[in-house]
Amino acid sequence: MSVAELDENTKTSDNSPLNELNSKNKNKNFKREDLTEKFQTRETEVIQLINKIILEIIDDNKKELLENKISKFSRTIFYMKNLPNIKFIDYLKRTYKYLKPQVSTLIIALIYVDRICSEKSNKLVLIDNNIFKLFLTATILAIKYNEDYYDDNAYFAKVGGISLNEMNILEKEFLDLIDFRLFVSVEIFSKYNNYLMNY
Repeated sequence: MSVAELDENTKTSDNSPLNELNSKNKNKNFKREDLTEKFQTRETEVIQLINKIILEIIDDNKKELLENKISKFSRTIFYMKNLPNIKFIDYLKRTYKYLKPQVSTLIIALIYVDRICSEKSNKLVLIDNNIFKLFLTATILAIKYNEDYYDDNAYFAKVGGISLNEMNILEKEFLDLIDFRLFVSVEIFSKYNNYLMNY
């Protein structure tokens, strides 16, 4: 699949907020362009906030690693020896552009990343070298958990810039490390959502 073919991917999930609002407001004088702009603004805001939070955590971890405050650090399969030639925010935007996750899915992905790093037995510390594969995998699992329609792993791998085999391994490893705990309660989701909105 080429990048041109990725650009042609215009699917929208059946439970997309755009579909919901369009059906509710059929008889009103709403323009689809206005609704699209409204939701793109909200999604762009969430992407920017997630990027900011994650980069701040990575900066804190770098300082702690330099000061030897973090003693046990494990290089998992999410670790990349060479960083990609793209900033993390641009990687987030790329995955959003081609996967079209809902805002709630992005927040769930953030919860999954926090979940995997919070488990002390994982010895997983967020750094520049692992955030790309970690967040890609978290986003894909959140899409599969939270949305009615999603693509297959071959497409996810293409978007993420990795092989299908690696995508499958990353997904399995992530699930193992969070003990398959994909459920997110309303309380936890609200806590993270409020945190993002007040950040």
